[in-house]
Order: sequence, then C-alpha cells, then structure tokens
Amino acid sequence: KVLIENNAAAAAEISLHLAKLQNKNSERHHNDIKSGGENLGSL
Repeated sequence: KVLIENNAAAAAEISLHLAKLQNKNSERHHNDIKSGGENLGSL
C-alpha cells in the first residue's frame, strides 16, 4: 500500500511539474512539452 501511495505522489509531482513548464514556456516550446507528456503516458 505504501508503494502505491508513493507512486501516486510521484505522478502528481510530475503532473505539477509539467503544468509549471507549460505556464512558464512560450508557444514555441509547447509542442516539445506535449511530446514529453505523451512519452510519459506511454511508459
């Protein structure tokens, strides 16, 4: 159970980090971030 909770926390941190990157970067970088999110989703 602890392991599952840790994984959920890590996933939440990654989501938060990606959201911050999206807010920080210009449209020029948007496609790179989108590709990164899709790569994470396929793991």
